[in-house]
Amino acid sequence: MSLRQLLAERSLLICVGSGGVGKTSLAAALGLSAARSGRRGAVLTIDPARALGRALGIESFEGELRPLDAKLLTEADLPADLPLQIGMLRPAHAWDEFVRRHATTPELAESIVNNPFYRQLSRTFAGATEYAALEELCRLRESGSYDLIVLDTPPAAHALDFVRARRRLEALLRPEVAGVLFNPRSVAGQLVRRLQRATGKETLQSVAALGAAFGQLLGALQDRSQQISTLLAARGTAFVIVTGPEPEALQGASALNRELDELQLPLGAVIQNRVHSLPERADEAAVAEAIARLRAAGGSSDVCGWLSETCRDALALARSESARWERFQSGLSREVARSRVQELEHDVRSVGDVMELAKRLVSS
Repeated sequence: MSLRQLLAERSLLICVGSGGVGKTSLAAALGLSAARSGRRGAVLTIDPARALGRALGIESFEGELRPLDAKLLTEADLPADLPLQIGMLRPAHAWDEFVRRHATTPELAESIVNNPFYRQLSRTFAGATEYAALEELCRLRESGSYDLIVLDTPPAAHALDFVRARRRLEALLRPEVAGVLFNPRSVAGQLVRRLQRATGKETLQSVAALGAAFGQLLGALQDRSQQISTLLAARGTAFVIVTGPEPEALQGASALNRELDELQLPLGAVIQNRVHSLPERADEAAVAEAIARLRAAGGSSDVCGWLSETCRDALALARSESARWERFQSGLSREVARSRVQELEHDVRSVGDVMELAKRLVSS
């Protein structure tokens, strides 16, 4: 499988990896590459640092998917109507919209989204952002508006937390658990009412009201959780591990590979970013020949010595990175696409820079 094939055949790519490896820029490059081939693309980020906007040179970036500005595209010599949209997930908004879509009545929806306890919970509880991203992926796939969706996940010590968020919710929605939490006649419901009478706290009133209202959404939540499970394991879905050339980055990528295998989730590609590569005829003999020519042309001993040492260091770095990569990829399945992307000379901060990354992605 080549990266070109992956971009042509898959409908959802989920980019995972540790922080500092350029995952967001590469997610944008994947979407841009697919759009250039005529596929209707969308790049959605759940990174609160707004790195996607910075990578594309967008000053103000937030909210729902929208087309890239025509001016930014033409400056990069791309068609102004390129079929690519970008967006940043707003977890609280995504949760509110989910409630409004699945509540049986508008009144029920508003009673939930305006509940103070719900508003706090949907913005702060562990896994809220990750689950909202999975819900949004389902919604976008169901819309039929995109041929390929690329999700940029946030950097985290545990990069697959957003997958586990779905499993945590499934555990919460098991009948024996949900019945206790959301049934007003349960022991938990009775306890809430007693505490409310004893304390008179509005928070407890909010909890009780939310339990009664949210219980009516359990069926929708359970159905959606199953749809998410199906989507993540679907043939059209592939996870993309982004790593760097450093030993610790490759160790993290190996751990992610094992986790995906344990979770039975499809790994489609591994991209090694910010690689230090050298021209084809870059070896000690070529360096010595170049230094000799420089000396013959009158180059000083200091300059020649510094240049010789710098070239030797660059050779050693490139060779060590290449050796680590060979060891790493020997453990990958043959079906997994792989790409090594040479480091740019500067930070990615324009559509043109992302375009250069896209070219390097599919040519390596």
